[in-house]
Amino acid sequence: MRTTPLRLARPGVDDRARGRAGERGAAAVEFALVVIPLMALLFGIIDFGWIFNQQVSLSNAARESARYYAVHEHDGGTVAQAVAWGKDAAPTVAAASWTAAGAGLTLVQGCNSAKPNYSAGVGKAVTVTATIPMPSLTGLFTAALGPTLSGKGKTACGG
Repeated sequence: MRTTPLRLARPGVDDRARGRAGERGAAAVEFALVVIPLMALLFGIIDFGWIFNQQVSLSNAARESARYYAVHEHDGGTVAQAVAWGKDAAPTVAAASWTAAGAGLTLVQGCNSAKPNYSAGVGKAVTVTATIPMPSLTGLFTAALGPTLSGKGKTACGG
């Protein structure tokens, strides 16, 4: 007669416990190996989106500046007014970016129309270039991005 209770055998229970002891922390290592490239990819996407937004804003600022100067040059509009108009058209570009060295809106070519009927400006166009230092939100890709970001705008004389 048996005095000990009968236990049902569960195959592999002891074997699995012994096998896991050597793999302790493996999931954490695998997570670390996967999360680093994923974070770099995420920050790259964020930086790309921010830089794309800044590029669109710069192009818009240059276009608005060129349009303002082309329309208002004959009635006393100045380059300074056109530059201010362009900067106001790009609210997402930080004010500090406009004051950095080498940054700003530059009038490349004007209409030079002295007559109100634009006869001196026929076939001409105002071209404006907007330049700021390359923006980076994360700072991880600054060296790879280049020194500046620029946008151009061109408008026929007379608007």
